[in-house]
Amino acid sequence: MKTEILFPSGATESQSVIVDIVEADTYQDAIILDKTPFHPEDYKWKDQPSDKGYIMYGDKKFAVNKAIVFYSKDKNFVFDEQINKSKPDHSIGLFGVAHLIDKNHNIKRGDKINVFVDKEYRHSLSKAHTAAHLMSLALNKALSSHWSKEYKKDCLRSYNFDQAAIFSSKIEPVKSIDTYRLNKSAKRKGIDTNYILKNPKTIEKEVNELLIQWTKENSRSYIDSEEPFIDSNRLWKTKIQSTEVSIPCGGTHIDNIRNLKNISAKIEIDSNFLIIHTQVS
Repeated sequence: MKTEILFPSGATESQSVIVDIVEADTYQDAIILDKTPFHPEDYKWKDQPSDKGYIMYGDKKFAVNKAIVFYSKDKNFVFDEQINKSKPDHSIGLFGVAHLIDKNHNIKRGDKINVFVDKEYRHSLSKAHTAAHLMSLALNKALSSHWSKEYKKDCLRSYNFDQAAIFSSKIEPVKSIDTYRLNKSAKRKGIDTNYILKNPKTIEKEVNELLIQWTKENSRSYIDSEEPFIDSNRLWKTKIQSTEVSIPCGGTHIDNIRNLKNISAKIEIDSNFLIIHTQVS
């Protein structure tokens, strides 16, 4: 049975039924629910960490150490990074969310529980994730005239530097760190890496001007999902200067971009990497 995910709507609580309990490791069990508000850490692109929170089983409270993705086939469970090694088949296996709790519990299959996500922590991650997407669009726009070849464009009709050069992304409470390659591969795609290496402050200024301008808009921000499952396609959507924007995303987001207060991006160059720290309050 697939886990119905509730976090795309912003949910932080649910009444759920325990579908299965599987040993995750020596010290933890994986609790599988019919539905959950928990956003798990992705097993492929680990940008946004798992939600924090707990479950209530009667009057007993059990902390959820981490929410992760599982893959199950023929009642065999594979968790988190091991999923890639198992070569999962979406047509015959099931993906879902596992809630890791310490083994000193008396929870049983079929029991009903109440699930609670730490709202403040979730909100701090959601703000950071929305800010990171806006930063990527602003960066694309600031660099769009510094290409030597045609390349894919984003929703704002800028060359998609973010897609072409992203190396890693890390979402933390009210901040994100995005790292981009400025190597030979980036040059072959048409990116003017020399301009970036020589003009980080100019780029930073342009990005921040756009961020300040865009976050003055009253634009709804939300996740659009094909189906309520962890392996379904999901898009983050908003409007920027009356233009519909959508970016594939499995994370959580705030409900309006104008709620990103004091947003700012700081750029640094480290060897052949462009690193951007985006902060919001």
